[in-house]
Formats: sequence, C-alpha cells, structure tokens
Amino acid sequence: MKKRDIFYCVAADILGIAIVPINLFLFSIPEYSTIIISVLIIAAMVCFFIKHKGRAVSKTILSILAVVCVMFTLFGAYCNPYWNSLLFKDYEYALESGETLSLQQAKADLDYVRHYLQKDHPLYIDGMPEEMRQAFDRAADELGSSGAITVSSLEKTIQGVLAPLDDAHTACWRYEEVAAAGESGGTAPQSFVYYEIDADKNLAVLTLHNCWFNEEYRDCLQAMFTEVKEAGIDNVAVDLRNNGGGSSLVATEFIKYLDTETYKTGTYEWRFGMFMLPSGDGIVRNEKNNDLLFTGSVYVLTSPETFSSAMLFAQYIKDNHLGIIVGEASGQTASHYGEVASFTLPNSKLVFGVSTKYMWRADKESEDAFVSPDIPCDAESALDVLEAYV
Repeated sequence: MKKRDIFYCVAADILGIAIVPINLFLFSIPEYSTIIISVLIIAAMVCFFIKHKGRAVSKTILSILAVVCVMFTLFGAYCNPYWNSLLFKDYEYALESGETLSLQQAKADLDYVRHYLQKDHPLYIDGMPEEMRQAFDRAADELGSSGAITVSSLEKTIQGVLAPLDDAHTACWRYEEVAAAGESGGTAPQSFVYYEIDADKNLAVLTLHNCWFNEEYRDCLQAMFTEVKEAGIDNVAVDLRNNGGGSSLVATEFIKYLDTETYKTGTYEWRFGMFMLPSGDGIVRNEKNNDLLFTGSVYVLTSPETFSSAMLFAQYIKDNHLGIIVGEASGQTASHYGEVASFTLPNSKLVFGVSTKYMWRADKESEDAFVSPDIPCDAESALDVLEAYV
C-alpha cells in the first residue's frame, strides 16, 4: 500500500516536471493546467500524510520533491517567457489575408496578444497601464464595426495597438512573409553570405544579408580569412546594409578573427514573469582564432536597413574601437528591446512576437542613440566611398 501511494506522489511530480518540456517542444498548453497539476501534487502529498503517520523520512523526501516540482511547474508557465512560444516548434502558415474571422475569433486573438504582452514585455513588469487596455478595447470595437474582419485587417489593427511601444521587435506578421525569404523550416537562403577579394584594391568584402549563425557562415569566414592571410590583404569590410538581423553569435564569430583579448557586448535585463534578471558586466573574453588572426583595418557598411543583430554587429565593432562604420546610421536604436518570444495566434494563425529583454548598448557612455557612421555617406554609395578611402 505504501509503495503504491509513493508511486502516485512521484507520478504527480513527474507530470509536473514533464509538462514544461512538453509545452516547449511539442504543443501549447493552457497556463492554468499547471495550477491543476500543482493541486494534484499537493493532494497526493496530503493523502500520503493522512494514510501513513510516522513515516518521517518518506514524508520529508516526498515533501521536498513536491515543493520543487510545484515551483518548477508554476515557474515554467508563469515566469518562463517561452511558455507556449514557437521557440522549438514549427511555425504554422497563417490564413489567407482576405479570409474572414468572426468578431469572437478576432477578440480572442487580441486577448492573446494582450496576455503575452503583459506577461513577457519588460515595459509591463509592473502591469499594463489603463490606456493600453483601453487601446485594445477600442481596437476590438473598431473591428466589430468594420463589417467583415479579415486576417489582413486584424494584422493591421494589432500593429496599430503595438505602435506606441516604439519596439520594432514586438510585432505581428504572417509567417509566409518571413518563410518566403528562405527555405522551408526557416533556414537561410544559400546566398545569405559570400565574400569577394580584390587584391588590386587591397580589400576583402564580406556580404551578409542575414545574421544566420550556421556552418555555412563559419566556413565562409574561415575561407575568407584564409585567403586574406595568403594574399596579404590589409582591409576587410562587412556589408550589413541589407541585413535585418538574426543571431548575435554572427558578430561573436567574426570578432574571433580580430586581435582583441576582450570586448564589450552590452548589458541587459531579462523579463521572467514578475522578475527582471540582470546580466553581468557585458565583458566577453575573445576566443581568438590565432592561426588566421587579422590585424589590419576593419570596416562595416550600414544603412537604415541594418537592424537587430546586424545593428549589434556594427555596435560591437564601433563601441569597442575595432573598426570604422561607413554609410548611414542603423535603423534601430543602440539600446533597445529584443530577445523575441514568438507565438501563433489561435484563430488567424498570425505570428505575434514580443520582446523579453531590454538591452543597453555596449558603450553606455555614448550619447548617440543610434550606431552612427564614422564616415557618413549615402548607404548606396558606401562601398564606393570605402574603396576610395582605403
């Protein structure tokens, strides 16, 4: 009898722990389900206490396990910003832009956006202001009075509500618009990274259309810096003028080829439910590639289309005095919201992304809101200006 009751207690604990990875990797689960499971864990413990008096060791162990599991389960749903997100799941294709939704469906999608905005965005750590709540209510009323509610009109309405945040990462979009830029599954197009070396101009240019950190990118860097070393090239440029971002590891990998022991990456605060977790000092030890270390001049070409991790790439180079920025200022402020958790809206299947971090620029002393160029010029002519400069 005792073994069976212990089994029930442990089974409830396992269910509480398992629901978090199930949610992250397999399918979405309502947050309130973790409360139900937590009640089951506690109920199993109470029953064990009532039926088995005097079992001090068993009760102590099972009590500690139950408390840990309940905390893990509730934290996983209410503090983890990726609960129900698409972090490890496949994106669903949204409904066609012209497909209609009922008012009830549109309101449910708006409520979904409001819920995760309040749960995950750093700006709302102390709760959502009344004016923002009213904005969502007005949006629902406007949709209800507009006649047919299409997926396209819902997307525009949500974007309108989110616009005052001044946070380009927190947005709503149709997955096809993103997927069309790459291959199935969100992988990068084959031409996202390439390089050219002009020995006569003593210049190598690495072009990055996206900040995709993968084997292709690493191989491209290895090949470029190998040729740069063999040809004795003194100038390397990175063209980020048409780069909307991706992973900041792209910048980290590039800096491995530069002769610096450490560099600053900026600091951040990360929203976990009711908590804001700060980062360290932002100082990174550079794992240098000593065999292909480049000691010449580095240039980064930027434009208003240089965004997110591409902006961070330029920022790391500028703020650590590792190179020179050429072109126009990046299209995003250097200190900004980021680290997006993405969700599928239940009815329209639109994707809603919400920032979970506030990130300060690497050089906190800088009074420049953007990553501004050291050599300002029209972005389209930045490469020509650079070639004349070197």
